[in-house]
Amino acid sequence: MKTKTNLKAITGLVFVSFLSLFITIAINIATKGRADFALLAVVADTARFSLNCTKPEESPLFLQPLHLPHSETQIDAWLFDRNGMLLAENRASSSSESIITNKRQAESYYQSAMLKPLIWNGGAWAKIDSLCNLNWTLFIHDPQNRIFKSTFYGRQRNLFVLVASSYAALIFLAWYYLRIKGNEAMLVLRKFSEGKLDVRLQIRSWEKSIELYHEFNKMASEVARLFDQVKSLEDQRSQSLRELAHDTRTPIASLISGLDTLREFSDSMEDQQKQKIYCNMQADLEYFSRLIEDLFLLSEIDSFSSDKNATQIDLWRLLEEAWNQIFRHEDHDSNLEVKLVMEKQPCKFVGSRILIQRMVINLLENAKRYGVSWVTCSARIKDRLWILEITNDSYPLALNLLESWGHKRQQRLITESGSRPHTSLGLGSAIAKRIAESHRGGATIDQIINEDTALLAKVRITVVLPLL
Repeated sequence: MKTKTNLKAITGLVFVSFLSLFITIAINIATKGRADFALLAVVADTARFSLNCTKPEESPLFLQPLHLPHSETQIDAWLFDRNGMLLAENRASSSSESIITNKRQAESYYQSAMLKPLIWNGGAWAKIDSLCNLNWTLFIHDPQNRIFKSTFYGRQRNLFVLVASSYAALIFLAWYYLRIKGNEAMLVLRKFSEGKLDVRLQIRSWEKSIELYHEFNKMASEVARLFDQVKSLEDQRSQSLRELAHDTRTPIASLISGLDTLREFSDSMEDQQKQKIYCNMQADLEYFSRLIEDLFLLSEIDSFSSDKNATQIDLWRLLEEAWNQIFRHEDHDSNLEVKLVMEKQPCKFVGSRILIQRMVINLLENAKRYGVSWVTCSARIKDRLWILEITNDSYPLALNLLESWGHKRQQRLITESGSRPHTSLGLGSAIAKRIAESHRGGATIDQIINEDTALLAKVRITVVLPLL
C-alpha cells in the first residue's frame, strides 16, 4: 500500500517536471524556432524601414554602429543583392563569423546557427529576404548573443515564478481537498458513534483509483460486521441463559419428585420399581450436570471470537486422541465396528484446542450412541479446508430432527442407550455447530436411506474448518 502511494507520488513529480520542460521549450520557441533569433528578426525588420534602396551604403543601418534595443552591444549587418554580391556592411567585431564576403557564406552561418540547441551560447542570426523589391537579402548577426541572456534567462525567471506559483496552488488545492475528505471521514466516524453503522465514505467517479478511500470503507464495513457479531453473540448468550435456566427446572423437579416418592412409598415398593426410579434419577442428574457444563462451554464459545490467545493446533493428533478416548475405552461395545481414516497432510490451523476437542468428542459420542452396527470417521484436506466426516448407520431420522440438528430443541428427547435412558435437548449438536462457526467453518448433517430396505439409514456429519 505504502509502496504504491510513493510510486504514484514519484510518477506525479516526473509528470510535472516534463510538463515544466515542455512549457520552457514552448515559451522559448518563436516563429523561427528560437526566442533570441525571433527578437533579432524583429530588430532586422525594424532596420529595413531605414534602408536606402537607391544607395544602400548610405543607409543609416550602415553609416553608424548598430545597437540592440536598451543595450550598448553592437551587432553586424550585411546586405546582398540577388546575385549574392555584398552591397553594404556594418561590422562591429573581427570574429570569424563577422568576416563575410558573399551571401553563400552568410547563409551557411545562418543555417548552422538555426540547428544549434536552445541552450547554445553562440552567435544569433536573423535574415530578411526580398528587400526593396529587388530580391536583396539582409543578414544581422549578434556575435555575443546578448539577446539570449536578456530573453531566455528573463523568460526562465518568469517561468520559475509561474511554476512555483503553480506548485503553491496545487499544494493548497491538495490541502483543501484532503481537509474536505478528512471532514467526511470524521462525519462517518461520528455517525458510527451514534449507532448508524450503514454510513460510508462517498467515493466519486474520479476518486475510484484512490485505494485509501476503499480501505477506509472496508475498515468501516469490518467494524460494522464485528459490532453485529458482538450483538448477535450477546443475544445468543442471553437467549441460551434464559433457555438453560428454564430447562434446569425439569430435571430438578424430576429429582425432587423421585426423592419424595422414595421417601413416602419406599417401604411398599418392589426392588424393580425402586431400581427404575434410581435409573431415572441418575439420568436426570447426568442431564443436569451436562446442562451446567454446556452453560460454561457456551460462555467459552462466545468469548473465543475476541480471544487473542488462540494457539496452533495439530488437528490430526487431536482427532486421533479423541478417537482413542471414545472407541478404545475398556467399556467400548465390541459389536460396533469402527474405522478411522486420516489422509494426513501438513496443515496449519489456529484456534481453541479445548473447543475443537469438545466438538470432535461430542460428534463421536453421538455417532457411538446412535450407531447400530458401524461408525466410520474420515479426515482429509481439500482446497485449504480440513474436512471431517463422521458416518454411522442408524434408524431413519424424521425430517424435523434433521432440520433441527445444530439447534436447541424446545422439548427434551429421551432415547434408550443400552439399558439406560438418554435425555437430550440437542445442545451437543448446537454446541458443535457453533464451535465450527466460531472458527470460520461450518457443520452439516445429511441422511442417505437404503432403497432396498428402509430399516437403516446412513447418517453423515460433515465439519469444515479453514486452514491458514
